[in-house]
Amino acid sequence: MNQTQSKAKTYLLLYAALILYSFISVVSKLTGRFEVLSPGFVGLYTAVVALLGLYALLWQQVLKRLPLLTAYVNKAVTIVLGMVWGLLFFGEPIKWNMLLGTAIIVAGVVLMGKADE
Repeated sequence: MNQTQSKAKTYLLLYAALILYSFISVVSKLTGRFEVLSPGFVGLYTAVVALLGLYALLWQQVLKRLPLLTAYVNKAVTIVLGMVWGLLFFGEPIKWNMLLGTAIIVAGVVLMGKADE
């Protein structure tokens, strides 16, 4: 495997971990719709804990392959994903200031990615 393929695989792993991490918020919000200790609450809460465990394993693999700064800068993308999940799953509106913030986040990630090269 050449260096480009290896780097692409590493970034795929990074973004898979970040998508999973951001999706945990959706499951957490769904958990809040149930009464504490009801079967729905316990099931979703268990799913949250399991997903966090899986995320922790993926994140450790990412940190083995990427500099810490690169991994953490990219973690800001979870804010953008949270906005997307809010729209898709809960019908939460996206406002202009959210889009401005998203543009700033993406610009920062791109700039740090360029600096990392």
